[in-house]
Amino acid sequence: MPACLVLGLVLALAPVSGEPVVQGSLSEDLEFLREYLQEQVLPKWKGEPRVIVDRPARRFCYLPDGDVFVTGAPEVRVEPGSVQVEVRLGRRVVRIVRDVRGPAVVVVPGVSYYRVVALVGEYACEVGEPGVVLAGRPPRFAAVLRKDGRVIAREDLGELFLADVEYRVRPDRVVMRVLGFRPGSEWPSRREGEPVVITVTFDLDGGKILVGEERVTDAALVERMRRASELLEEPPLGAVLRAGSGVEPLYVDFEPPEGDPLVRFIDRVFSMYRQGVSGEELRRVMSEHPNVEFLFPGRGEEAPGLPVWILSLLPVPLASRRSGA
Repeated sequence: MPACLVLGLVLALAPVSGEPVVQGSLSEDLEFLREYLQEQVLPKWKGEPRVIVDRPARRFCYLPDGDVFVTGAPEVRVEPGSVQVEVRLGRRVVRIVRDVRGPAVVVVPGVSYYRVVALVGEYACEVGEPGVVLAGRPPRFAAVLRKDGRVIAREDLGELFLADVEYRVRPDRVVMRVLGFRPGSEWPSRREGEPVVITVTFDLDGGKILVGEERVTDAALVERMRRASELLEEPPLGAVLRAGSGVEPLYVDFEPPEGDPLVRFIDRVFSMYRQGVSGEELRRVMSEHPNVEFLFPGRGEEAPGLPVWILSLLPVPLASRRSGA
């Protein structure tokens, strides 16, 4: 029996000549996540949600494709033609795979900021932090062009405090405008460095990356950049997929308020389990919220292989989509 569950979804898009087939910005995508959290996720949590937990937790992840809340931090893998979201619950794995046919943009958490990845055919065009942030140094960004998973071009964008990334995707090229602040001598002040716009053009036919940079002198734009930079530090955390048909969430991470009754219930059940209460008593308490599934340590280990917890994966609700790219 497999140790994971795979869901395949197909996104199709017919490109329009001369016009961007996908366009948007990091700030728009994060605003969508905030609205989705308030309008969709929180009301579900306050009802009788489907929850799978492997430990007491203060933070939870909502997976729209499974209509389920889980503990654990998702890992998102973005490749030409597919996006994979994986959550490990102890020794169990929940994996959701989307087939992406046609241009799309994926926004996903990176090292200290978000990564923006455009998918066009066999190409993946990414702006983000290439590795671990060095202690005592500001984040460093790079633009990377991959074809069939292999890096064919790469450009260093230097140290930057990110404010926003605007993107335009066409069949033959991807243009990302990276807005941010170059660190000054007092670099710990994130929004007091030199405001710049870095234009990154991924030339797919030529297999190369072109980079241009200019200083921002417009006061209104600088103020907008400062505000966008502040919003990057605010919740929620999550990942977004934008195609020509609209934008939708891949996952949303959130923290229930202090004293949340469902969090207290989960804490109570795990505490009883650790104390060794009888199975009958434990089942009686767990029946108070039958939609919460507990993955207790060691339970189910008698069978060979890894236990599997099957989710009833449902289509993404239409309310979660926003039309207009």
